[in-house]
Amino acid sequence: MYNQILLGALLHDIGKVGQRSFSSGSGLSKQSLSLKEYICPQDKKGYRSHLHVLYTNEFFEQIKEFLPDSFSYAEIANLASYHHRPADKNQEIITTADRLSSALEREALEVADIPGDFRAVPLRPVANYINIKNSVGNSDDYILPLGKYSSNSIFPFRLNESKGLQDSYMEIWNGLIETISGASIKDPIKYTNTLLSILEKYLWAVPSATNVEIPDISLFDHMKTTSAIAGCLYLAEASKEPFVLAAGEFGGIQKYIFNPKPGSGQLAKAIRGRSFKVNTLSDSAAFTILHKLNLALSHMVLSAGGKFLLLLPNNDKTIRALTQTKQALHEWILNEYFGELRFNLEWIEASKSDIKDFPGTLTRLNDSLLDSSLRGLIQLKNPQGWEETKWLGPIFEGRYEDLCRSCQSKIAENERSLCADCDNDREIGSDFARSNFQSFSFQPDLKYKLPFDTSFDLRSKISENERSADIVIEFKGEIRQKFDTPFFSILKNNYVPLTEDGSILDFEKIAGQSNGNKQLGYLKADIDNLGYIFARGLADSGNNSDRKSISRLATLSRSLEYFFSGFIYYFLKNDYPHTYTVFSGGDDLLFIGPWDKIFALASDLHSKFKEFTCNNNSWGLSAGIALAGHHTPLLSGLEMANRSLSASKKLAGKDSITAFSTTLKWGQFEDALSQAENLIGWYNNGVINSAKIYRLLHYASQLDDFRQSGNTTLLRVIPQMIYDLKRNWQEREDIQRQAKAWAHAYTNPEYKDSPLLSFICQYVINKIR
Repeated sequence: MYNQILLGALLHDIGKVGQRSFSSGSGLSKQSLSLKEYICPQDKKGYRSHLHVLYTNEFFEQIKEFLPDSFSYAEIANLASYHHRPADKNQEIITTADRLSSALEREALEVADIPGDFRAVPLRPVANYINIKNSVGNSDDYILPLGKYSSNSIFPFRLNESKGLQDSYMEIWNGLIETISGASIKDPIKYTNTLLSILEKYLWAVPSATNVEIPDISLFDHMKTTSAIAGCLYLAEASKEPFVLAAGEFGGIQKYIFNPKPGSGQLAKAIRGRSFKVNTLSDSAAFTILHKLNLALSHMVLSAGGKFLLLLPNNDKTIRALTQTKQALHEWILNEYFGELRFNLEWIEASKSDIKDFPGTLTRLNDSLLDSSLRGLIQLKNPQGWEETKWLGPIFEGRYEDLCRSCQSKIAENERSLCADCDNDREIGSDFARSNFQSFSFQPDLKYKLPFDTSFDLRSKISENERSADIVIEFKGEIRQKFDTPFFSILKNNYVPLTEDGSILDFEKIAGQSNGNKQLGYLKADIDNLGYIFARGLADSGNNSDRKSISRLATLSRSLEYFFSGFIYYFLKNDYPHTYTVFSGGDDLLFIGPWDKIFALASDLHSKFKEFTCNNNSWGLSAGIALAGHHTPLLSGLEMANRSLSASKKLAGKDSITAFSTTLKWGQFEDALSQAENLIGWYNNGVINSAKIYRLLHYASQLDDFRQSGNTTLLRVIPQMIYDLKRNWQEREDIQRQAKAWAHAYTNPEYKDSPLLSFICQYVINKIR
């Protein structure tokens, strides 16, 4: 019965698309119309409301011939269609789940009771209404385009005038029916998992409700979370706290990814493979828990950046599965990686009220997860006492030369002096760069092995072999029309620069694409205060308690993944093709590229992020840039980028970037780059030489020290600078006068751009070297 309830809940509001596609009363068969008095609520005046349920029934009429035999068409259609007038216990479950997903206390008014054309109400971007700076988000009226998902369609735009969207809804309605009719998957769980991705691609920009003040919840996220809640309510053994909310994430990721030693060969492939492997380990842990419980992927509320969040039924089976998974993964990590990685898995019980205040509940879980991360592998501690052998790896009695030259912790097994794992890393890195799909199996029968006897493979195209896969993960959010393979979309930015023969471009060649100094640039960036945004940013300034709903948080999380894992892939491919993606997902990213292109990339990335978040000042993006030679150990480059990012986070208000040991607000950064290009132009035209630029850098350093220490003796640099300008800077021609006037402005220590001069000079010196 679980599978029936899950599918009924997943499709309970699909009729809203149909109702918005057709004129009043049209598009319904006689069978659907005949249900009006049974499934539509009636008020005291005899008016029948919530007519979308008639179209929900009609949707099942359209796809009933294509449902797997394991589903009862009539039963599921009734479960979905009766959610506003439930006639039995199972239908009541979906009614309750519907309200919990929306955080509603009671039935909302029908759209026909609200002034205006409900068919013309677009989805608002939830990012526009985040409020952590005592403002009500952005006053501009931003909307999202109604249509199928694409990487470029995720950007909001200003609404000039309200117009009907009926034709667009009709395309979605017909497209959904056609695509779902092309699915020939018999297993009910695999079918539901595949249906989730189909629904996401069509419904991501469809508003769940048009009769609310701010329609910013996607219909897809409402339907998905409703199905997860309904599944939990059906299977739960605890009535007061029927839910278990579980979160998992890996720790020690960056050190692990960058551990391959310089000189071990194919470093670009190695770190790419390790980065992908960490995300796959996270996915496999979530998939395994759900598989043990025979649950669909509806229960995976969030999955991004190596972290997952599951909504599970509160029963003994769930607690056993979580406990066993945690123990097994800790043992596997200790045996395979000697504790270099860490896996944190925590869970809490939750009531219906907790689901209505989902951000608050999530904060409680995250606190538990943080505490777990500080305890490391304590799960393996023997309560009877200390067992030293449990924590120590096998004693190495061979020669140093026998060790893997990449990780230097395992025995080399091939002619390249690599252990099996490090050889695997390079192979995964190579495969991932060319792949669009990942086959996942709960058996050890695929190419790459994972914990729990699971395995995966990477493919550029779907082949006959994938029919037996348990899940085929699709990376780019594309919709297939005919398929007999279960697939599920998880956007992954796997962009790396490739050579003509399809090999990953090595870091020496990437550095060679730089202008001037042939160095690599490391760009590390993440969203400011994201934890606080999830915990407090959804709070409403008025009386709408539904602002804290699980469906709204799911919409927000998914939209961020669209930006960091979906859009950025094509952004790099088209505009910054020599950029190497180490990771990009969740809320952060790390790129390596030609140093000067990295500066331009940072600027454009910030502009795109502000556009994506509707220029709402509650959102900030902080970044750090480091420069290093291609022979510099990758971990050293990362540590320098981390220090730069940390400096940006320490600036008041954050939302800044640090490079050349200078932290700037983004507006200052843009201005500094513009001035640097002017200086380069004067250098190329012979107006100034490198000696003048180096002297400017010396003066800038003295002024920086003055601003930090307040030591006025450092101001003696000003007369030195004035004397230098008078003696050595010409002004016979207009271009010379422009350059000298620009430099002279910096002789005033209170000049607004004075903090930029050191950055400008270092940028120029690297560019002309």
